[in-house]
Amino acid sequence: MRTQKSRRRLVLLAVGFLLIGSGIFYYVYQTASTGSFGVVREDVLVEVPASELPPDTLFITGQRKTYSRGEMTLVIPALDLVAAIGESTEPEVLELMPGLYEFSQLPGEGDVNVSIAAHRDIYGMEFYYLDQVGDGDYLYLIYQDMIYRYTYLDSKIVEPTAWEVITLQGFSCLTLTTCDPIGTSRNRLILRAELLDFFPYDEEYALT
Repeated sequence: MRTQKSRRRLVLLAVGFLLIGSGIFYYVYQTASTGSFGVVREDVLVEVPASELPPDTLFITGQRKTYSRGEMTLVIPALDLVAAIGESTEPEVLELMPGLYEFSQLPGEGDVNVSIAAHRDIYGMEFYYLDQVGDGDYLYLIYQDMIYRYTYLDSKIVEPTAWEVITLQGFSCLTLTTCDPIGTSRNRLILRAELLDFFPYDEEYALT
């Protein structure tokens, strides 16, 4: 009788470990296929201005924590792209729209890094042609009745664990990330744009 109970206990333990392992595999697979970064990091909620924090840390500001879906819009005239920005880079959000990194800051918080991820070849494919944005192109963020105008700075390919691209850069910037090459999650394509100016939102302003 004791042997049967022991065997039953071992079977239940094995099934439990199998389910846990499957859950971990599913999470890693989903994260790796989103165009965001695929390593789980500890987050720290801070209330001090982002500009007072070290550039090589990941943190969540109070303003970022309260961000809600659709409060910000990304406009890339070179791609004819106008997209509402989601509240995270979770798979269910990126299936619908580009998403704001959990460790991103928001425009208006100082010399910050507004970091956004989106799919390249599935779902909305918002960043499919991201590699075609180049010198002389402007990118815009519309947030809290303000227009933030950025100018293209550079693009590069990094590994999926290169979290440093979404940390503070020492100047106010916009960072867009997606998978590369198209159809794989092997690397990340990073586009950086530098903030030029900002001004009150005017629907008559030509975003070109």
